[in-house]
Amino acid sequence: MRTILFAAGIAAAFAVAAVPVKFLEQTPVMDGEFASDPGWQHVEESLSMHRLGDHAAPERPTSFRIAYGIDAVYLALEATDPDPAALIANAADQGELWQDDSIEIFLTDRNGRGIQLIVNAAGARFNRPLNWNDCPEPNQLWNWNAALQRFANGYRLEVRIPYLLLPEDMDYRELYFNIGRNAQGKSPEVSTYARLANGMFFDPENFVPLELIHASGAESIPARLAADRLDAWRADAPRRYQEAQRKNDRYFQQYCAANPEPVARMEALLLLPERSPAEEEALRQLAGDALRITDEITREQTSRILDQLFQ
Repeated sequence: MRTILFAAGIAAAFAVAAVPVKFLEQTPVMDGEFASDPGWQHVEESLSMHRLGDHAAPERPTSFRIAYGIDAVYLALEATDPDPAALIANAADQGELWQDDSIEIFLTDRNGRGIQLIVNAAGARFNRPLNWNDCPEPNQLWNWNAALQRFANGYRLEVRIPYLLLPEDMDYRELYFNIGRNAQGKSPEVSTYARLANGMFFDPENFVPLELIHASGAESIPARLAADRLDAWRADAPRRYQEAQRKNDRYFQQYCAANPEPVARMEALLLLPERSPAEEEALRQLAGDALRITDEITREQTSRILDQLFQ
């Protein structure tokens, strides 16, 4: 068993300490209310941010928790503001959310290749690839979750970031991140978790490495994620499969027509409300066979089919 620690060599190279990230035994409810959520009960540590530039304590503090599950990285954040009614949130999805009161999230490898996500104070979302030229659909809104609730002194935000958003060849065991906040209003303020040197949120040389901590009895969870991406599709697979059927994509139909028996078996397994370990293994095997078969068509067609099946 490989112990997953980044602290010594990586932290020295980046001159920052790794952040311990716990494994979630229970998936949180994505509703923006995380104080009493059982999914977050074992993630006690709340991390704070400092003002970009002078590293002073912000007038509008922000704290957050970070954890990981079998399918995604999870964040729970609280942003305080003395006048929540004056929060600016004008942009829509994929608009200029950085001009609003917003939270920016960066998740990359050690070279700064990865993704940027933004959520404004109305819950609108923005995403884009970073140093990732062959990212599929770079301008589309991707499949990730953000739930925001305003309260008397600001707003709370929960974010779910599926590993499937990251580059396919990226090692989930070596992740780096930063979180920034744009606080607008009469006295704009910008704060960040990582201690950045260039005055901008995107400063990957100073991003913080994540140290993924195994759950008790869980063996090499991130290694399993890196080796088997199918686990990330499990929970939402029936809905995605039905949507793929409705989209009536010709490449998907070509695959189904050429392989009716395994497709029928996979569909039956996907639509089960619960699956036994043997059924889970059968589903993984069928999906793995589908990957190999569709790869014989063309790489482009394979990508489209899998988007239909699992996106």
